[in-house]
Amino acid sequence: MGSRKAMSYSWRRSANFIGRLHSAVLSCDRVNARVYPVMDGVFITSRSHRDMLSLVRAVLANLAFTFAKAKDDRHRFLVRGGLAFGHVVHGADIDKGASPIIAEAGSYRDSLLFGIPMIQAFEAEHHAPPFGVAIDVSARGFSEDGFVPLSGRWFIWHNQTDYPFMAEFKDALKKYFDWCDRHAQSMEYGKDRLLEHRNMAEEYFGEE
Repeated sequence: MGSRKAMSYSWRRSANFIGRLHSAVLSCDRVNARVYPVMDGVFITSRSHRDMLSLVRAVLANLAFTFAKAKDDRHRFLVRGGLAFGHVVHGADIDKGASPIIAEAGSYRDSLLFGIPMIQAFEAEHHAPPFGVAIDVSARGFSEDGFVPLSGRWFIWHNQTDYPFMAEFKDALKKYFDWCDRHAQSMEYGKDRLLEHRNMAEEYFGEE
C-alpha cells in the first residue's frame, strides 16, 4: 500500500519495504505454488485451494511479525492482498508452436503470467483492509473439486492459529495509524482514506 508515493519521496525506504515483502514470500514454503514478483507485489498461483490459503497465511503472518517488531514507525509499512479463482496460463508452458521467440527466452518466458484472475485479484486487493485479504466474487462462486468456495468479503487469515505476536501486532498497528495521522500531509495520506483504513483494520482484526 502506498509504495508509489513512498518511492517518490525516498526510493531507499521504499526499496527496503519492497525487499522485505519479497523476503517474506521467499521465506515461506512455496512447494505447491508459483510466485510471480511484480515490483511492489506478487502474483501467486496454486492448483490447490489448501496450499494457496496456507501460503497466504504464512506470508501475512511473517509480515505482521516484522511489523510488530519494528522499533520505529518509519520502518513499518502496510500490505494487503486479493484472492480470485480461475484459469491462468503460465509462461513456462508456452511452446514453440505458440511463440518460438518466447519459448526460447528462458527465465523471461518463465516470468510471464496471463489470465483474468490476475485482474480480479488485483481489483479485489483495493477492497482489502491493511494486512487483510479481499475475496473476489470468482472465489466465492467457484473452487476446485472437493472444496467449498470461500465466503464473505474478506479472508481472515489470523483466526485459525494462535500467533503469539498478534496482540503486539494489533497494538503496533493502532500506534502506526496514530503516527500516520500526525504525518498525513508529508505522507500524502488523505485523512478520509486514513480513517477508512483504520476502521477496516479494526473490524478485520477485531474480536470474534
